[in-house]
Amino acid sequence: DGQVYKSENAGGSWELVVNFNRPQLILDQLMIDSRDSDVIYVSGHRHTLAGGLFKTTDGGKTWKEAKELSKEAVHSMAQSTVDPNVITVGTNNGVWISKDSGDRWEKIQSDTMPLNVGSMAIDPRNNNVIYAG
Repeated sequence: DGQVYKSENAGGSWELVVNFNRPQLILDQLMIDSRDSDVIYVSGHRHTLAGGLFKTTDGGKTWKEAKELSKEAVHSMAQSTVDPNVITVGTNNGVWISKDSGDRWEKIQSDTMPLNVGSMAIDPRNNNVIYAG
């Protein structure tokens, strides 16, 4: 139901970081920002129903939901190694991109846009090359 836990002893014990209290919310994408381990992105879905994307900048004390993705079933996420400000997510509805570390999102428009995107990757040499599966 939308819970994130952490372990600081190699899995010996676990502590609840956040409970979003959203029935049947599946959080299967969790990404720690490559520049700052206090910045964490969590995305989710309810299979084909919306789940959204959440971001914390203080190690999980407070969370902000991305309003543009609140009605999306987010199934995949990737951060660029060339420019870590660039993040992409794959949804049942296509691919979205943020160029400011997840603060604002826009849907990529394309006549060949894949749907039901379950995996994402950004080319490590070129932000303009995005893979969606």
